[in-house]
Formats: sequence, structure tokens, C-alpha cells
Amino acid sequence: MSTTTHIPTSAPPSPPRGALFSDPTANALFSAFLTLEEGLQHLFHQEVGLRLAIPYDRDSAQETREAQAIAALREGAELLADEARQRGEEATVSDVKLTEREYSRLRVEHPERDWPAASNVRRWLGGSWEGALRRAYLEATDAGDIAWRSSGHAFVWEEVSTAMLDCDEDMRAAGDPDPDPGLDDFLAWAHQPDILRNPKRQPLSQTPFNRFGGYHACRRAALRGDGPPTPDDSWHLRSGFFGRPTPRGPYPDSLLEDAIREASTSLGRVPLAREYTSFREEEFARAAKEGRPRKPLPSYSKIVKRYGSWDAALVAAGLEPFGAPRLDRATGRAVAMGPRNRISDEDLSSSLREAYEELGPPFTVNAYVAWQRRKSGIGKSGRRLASYACVYGRYRGAPEGAWRAACDKALPNGWQGVR
Repeated sequence: MSTTTHIPTSAPPSPPRGALFSDPTANALFSAFLTLEEGLQHLFHQEVGLRLAIPYDRDSAQETREAQAIAALREGAELLADEARQRGEEATVSDVKLTEREYSRLRVEHPERDWPAASNVRRWLGGSWEGALRRAYLEATDAGDIAWRSSGHAFVWEEVSTAMLDCDEDMRAAGDPDPDPGLDDFLAWAHQPDILRNPKRQPLSQTPFNRFGGYHACRRAALRGDGPPTPDDSWHLRSGFFGRPTPRGPYPDSLLEDAIREASTSLGRVPLAREYTSFREEEFARAAKEGRPRKPLPSYSKIVKRYGSWDAALVAAGLEPFGAPRLDRATGRAVAMGPRNRISDEDLSSSLREAYEELGPPFTVNAYVAWQRRKSGIGKSGRRLASYACVYGRYRGAPEGAWRAACDKALPNGWQGVR
């Protein structure tokens, strides 16, 4: 047996004089109901009550969803009317205006009712909150509530920043002198029943923040208090300045160069690439231990990708390079040299001579590697010492072997190695 569902397309009109319902079909059915014996009326009421109390037993999944949504709206209106009566007001379900905000608040306060989310109610019952209320035969809300949830009314920056500052203020009032809420903390605050009652709009998801570059960029701008986030607010995040990195915006050159100079100041000399990496990791570990934001220190790979080589980055930061990076004639910036020329042949031979002066014979590969590590890769002149990998790469293929060929060139007066 097929049935036709009446779907109102506008606000339900007032019922005709002498009728209970605005829909003539409902009035006809109710008149037929009144013709039943009193006992049958009670049985009829019992069966109708059971059907409405269990909105999960319908012929299709869509009908089940619609039944759940309408039941939730009707229950929400009843609860709202009860609250009005507790305040001493005369209210019925037909009088109250169940806004989407009020529905969301009641849903949080009464999780045992297992209502669907407001977004599902809208989707299941026509796509708009007003349409959903019409399907449930409830009083329409005012235009202000429509604008509050209309998909065309996106959050503006003033609403987002005000909500973030209000969250901080409430946390300070609760005893946190220096609040630093993350996104989850903010959303937990925004979904509190007393906040949902607030007529001001608060973001209830991450989407409004993404409109301005992400939650952390919004927070940085809100604390600064002078407008929406800028690209400057985003590149701080790439090094985890406020926590999770973000792919928005490149580092400015000044930040990369400042990071290298800071590492140099901390070490007391020009840092090797691995020393910069260690400095960065130690700084992040200290920040985590002390519970403070991490400094915007870019990774070694980011620096080399920008400048082409570590020596080129050192030159850009105003520090003396370990090798001799060549300069681009057009821009004057240091650029990467070929991988075979990062340490010149003379610097390589100088490294071997310095090592031989200290170690003496027998001058073996293992002895040189251990010595180079003890020196942290820095020679007397402050320049970088060649690693054995560099020696091998430069002289591999020599008939007498890479190590012997390198030492023969660096120590022409003779040397004693492995016999």
C-alpha cells in the first residue's frame, strides 16, 4: 500500500476556524478517529505512540532518517517549551522557535536522547533549517537565525578573532593565567551549553579557521589584535612555532639567515651542517621540556634547498664558509658549487697535512677518521676538514688506491702508512 507524504513548502498556515490542523487530511483522519469507541481510541493512541517513540522502523533508510530528524525537532521544541514554563512564561510547542543554535545546545545537554547533528537534520529534511522546521510542523525562526546558519554567510574575521579572545578570557577566569588553547580545546569550549546560548556566533568546527589560513595562524593574528592573519603568521608554523606545522607560505630569507646566525652565536663559531641540525633539535627539546612555543628554526634541508649548499647559506648569513662557494653574477648571491668542488684539492691536501703533523706514522685511514671526528671537522684555520668520504670520492680509481694517492699528493716528502 503506497502512501503520499505531504511536505509543506512554506510556513504551516493557521488551521481554519473550528479545525485543529492546517492540513485537511489530518482533520479528516482525526474526525474518523473520534468515531471510534473509547477503548479503540486508547489502543489507537498506544500504537501511534509506539510508532513515534521508535523512529527507526521505517520502510527505507531515507524514511528512517526523516523520522529521526522530525522526532528530534519535536522533542527539542518540547524541551524548549518546558524551559520557558519553568521561567514562568506561558509556552507550548507551537509557540517556541527552535533555532539551530538552541537545538545544538539541547543536543549537548541531553546526549541520552541520541539526536542527529543539526547538519544532518538540515540535509535529511530539505537542506535548510527553516525547511526542516516546516517538515516537523514547528514555528519558523526569525531571519536572524537563518543568516546565522546559512551556507552563504561565512564567518568574518571579527567573529573568529572575538571568539578566540573570549575563549582565552573564560580560561583565565577559570584559573589559567596564561591560556594557550589548541583547536580541540577551543572547540570543547565553543560546544559548552552556556556558550551555545550566547547570541554571538562561535566557530564550531575547523572550517571557519581554514578560511583565514588555519587555526594557529588565526590565533597568532588574534593575539596581535591588528587584523586577519598575514603570510608572516603562516611561515612561523612551518617550524612548529605554535605546534603542528603547516604547508602555508615559504620561509623568508631573513628567517633562514637569522637561524644560522643564532646557531653560530650559540656554538661560538661557524656551525657545520650537522651541528646546526643538533642545535635545532636541542632547542626544540628544551622548548618542549619548558612548555613554551618552539622558535621558528627551519630544517637543514629547507636551507640547502633555498641556497643550494650549506656554504652558500653561510655566505648569505654573513658568515665565513668552509669552502669557497661561487657567486651568481646576476644576483650576487652565493649558489651551490659542483659536488666535487665543495672542498678544493688544496683544502683536502691541507687537511691531510695537518692530520699527519699531529698523528705521525703510521698514517692510516682509521687514524685519520678518528682524528677528524675529534676535531669536529674543523681545522686550525677554522675551515672544514675533508672527510675520508671526500678523499675517497676525489681519488677513487687511482691505481695505487684512493688513500695512498691522496697522501702522495698531500705529503710529497714521503709518509708512512700501512705497509
